[in-house]
Amino acid sequence: MKGIVVCYFGNELIEDDRLAIDVANELKKYFWDKIEFKYCFSPEEITKVRAKKVIIMDVSPNVDTVVLTNEERIKQRMITSLHDFDLNFYLKLAKKIGSIKHVDIILLPTKTKDINAVVERVKNILEKIYLKEMS
Repeated sequence: MKGIVVCYFGNELIEDDRLAIDVANELKKYFWDKIEFKYCFSPEEITKVRAKKVIIMDVSPNVDTVVLTNEERIKQRMITSLHDFDLNFYLKLAKKIGSIKHVDIILLPTKTKDINAVVERVKNILEKIYLKEMS
């Protein structure tokens, strides 16, 4: 079982949906030997990840800055789209079958002018998570 895997979502062809892809591509250069990055086409791919800690990274129209949250917040909020249902369902399934132990979620703003600031903020979050997991 791997240590930390960042599963990121997005669509390169849609401007408001590609930020997680761009951020992951930058962060791979920094964390290449510490954290695995996996591009996921759909939430069901989470069930195939084998890791002690999974971090999901995706854009959200509901945030203005980078936000670190967890799966409990996903469970508590009202499901408003099929995508929300899928993510919640597959997180529960992955935990039940034992493929993952813990999930954190990094939400990125859909509208941002400064990708470098987003990359730095996510980099700081991942460094803290990595140091905590390694101690």
